[in-house]
Amino acid sequence: MVTIGTNKKSKAETLNQISRLFSLTASISLFVLLCIFTAYNINMIVRSPRLNSTIERVEILSEHEKIVTDLQRPHTCLKKHGPQPYILMSLGRSGTSSTAQVIGSLTGYDTPCQEYTGKDTHDSKLFFNQNTGTKWLTTYLCEMQKKYKKAAVIGFKWKPYPNAIYLPSSQEGLKLMAIQDNPQIKVVRSKRNLVDVYLSRKKHENDVAAHCTVGNTTCIKMHKESAVGLTIDTEDLLSFLKYTTTEEEKVDDMLEELGVPHIMVSYENLYNADNAEEWMRIFRFLGKGPTEKLTMKIVQKAMNHVSTSVPQSKSMSNYDEVANSLKGTSYENLLH
Repeated sequence: MVTIGTNKKSKAETLNQISRLFSLTASISLFVLLCIFTAYNINMIVRSPRLNSTIERVEILSEHEKIVTDLQRPHTCLKKHGPQPYILMSLGRSGTSSTAQVIGSLTGYDTPCQEYTGKDTHDSKLFFNQNTGTKWLTTYLCEMQKKYKKAAVIGFKWKPYPNAIYLPSSQEGLKLMAIQDNPQIKVVRSKRNLVDVYLSRKKHENDVAAHCTVGNTTCIKMHKESAVGLTIDTEDLLSFLKYTTTEEEKVDDMLEELGVPHIMVSYENLYNADNAEEWMRIFRFLGKGPTEKLTMKIVQKAMNHVSTSVPQSKSMSNYDEVANSLKGTSYENLLH
């Protein structure tokens, strides 16, 4: 009885093994058939005229996009290996003449940096209304590149008057600057303490020269005398600070939004700091001039103009009144 039971059990196990082997063989066969079928279909698809047509269309579209991109890039007369074009954008009475002169001297060749777009609001509006498109920008810079081939940088000063900088031709020029490459047209955006800007403007209401050169003691004396004892209308000062701060911030935002390559620098860090880091930031940005180991002693030696500013407490005869009017406002920190 024991032997018969054992034989039956062995036969059952054998049948189970045969069944599992058959199932595995069937699964493998089915998998192979699926692979063959898939490979066949892929081959037919690849050989399909429709697919080839689609691939060709993709290639054509890619080439078309490349052509469109190339067409969108401006083709100007500016030379890639010529002097680096730049624009010094700042309010008047913010040291732009001295800054441009030092940039030229320390890059090896001092070139003229004119107030090309206008010295005041009237001139600037007239300029942009008379000059359409972008040729006003590229033609001028190209002529500068040709005229001053030995220079490292060339450019002009642009005062961003609110009534002029948003005119169509001005905006077209800025948009061109955003996409111009090889070379880029770079903007050095310089800003000064607005109370000092206001005081400088008041000083220059007197009959004094715009700047004093090194060694011109008569000019320096007249400037300093004109800068002392100014009586300031506090309401007018506050109105100027509010309006100008708002408009300056709009210009900064516009440069960012348009994607114009620019760097922000301050008059105070350029002229009142103990080190020349702010100057080196400009030179690194322009890719020209000394980018390390520059000292204020070297900068001052390169300057043709002399600072004629006096302390605010001496410049304003009613300093305490001005200080009280600015107390608690966002402009309080502009006093020094």
